[in-house]
Amino acid sequence: MSVRDRRLESDYQGLLRLCTFNKNIKLLDYIPKPRKYVIQISNVVGVESINSDDSPNYRTQYTLEISDFNLTYPEPVREGIPTVHFKTPIFHPNVGSSGWTCIYGTNMTENQPVNLLVLRLIAMIQYANTDFGDPANHSAKNWYDRNKQKGWFPLGKKAGDEPLESQKVKWGKKT
Repeated sequence: MSVRDRRLESDYQGLLRLCTFNKNIKLLDYIPKPRKYVIQISNVVGVESINSDDSPNYRTQYTLEISDFNLTYPEPVREGIPTVHFKTPIFHPNVGSSGWTCIYGTNMTENQPVNLLVLRLIAMIQYANTDFGDPANHSAKNWYDRNKQKGWFPLGKKAGDEPLESQKVKWGKKT
């Protein structure tokens, strides 16, 4: 087994462990060749869209695809980072309108496992990581800049804090 194949197998096993120990992360589909994961993340508050009054519409469930582990993966070149594509709507500076995600703002490097990427994506959804770099969605970046002083971020429950009233979600809908 090559170094690349061992790494890909290790990533798969790490992702399985993450899903086993976290009921909010599910591996919906796995295609070994070409390597592709379809993952569902639940109970994570993010922004789906914004209203005309600049208030957010929240979402708590996301489906995303991690793929394109090119031939250099995990060699230390920027092209070795896998591709992330959100299948569900999300309004975030690092996610374009097609769902394509710029993960460079997550501080992901080529030598980090996929399960860590999933955890970084969760932090990204919640606006916990606000290093947007060159945003894929300038409207979302501008919205964040207009609202960052309101105490909304990171979204959802923070350690030791209750979520803001406007962020409370019940059965996948804003209450």
